[in-house]
Amino acid sequence: MRSETVNLFVKHHSRTIAAQVLFFRIHRGLTQKQLAEMCGMKQSAIARLEKTPDARWTTPTLMKIAAALD
Repeated sequence: MRSETVNLFVKHHSRTIAAQVLFFRIHRGLTQKQLAEMCGMKQSAIARLEKTPDARWTTPTLMKIAAALD
């Protein structure tokens, strides 16, 4: 990823976990279903996370997603 793209994202869109998950999932070329499978979750859970900026997610769930996107 080009550093300009990362800098733009961080400056304008990284304020929510939802935006970060969506950005990095798309950047890695994953569908919601693929990410969900990697995390042991349902696709609908990933969709809900990406649509709900103020959702309350547990730390273990967020760690699974982060590990899958790493």
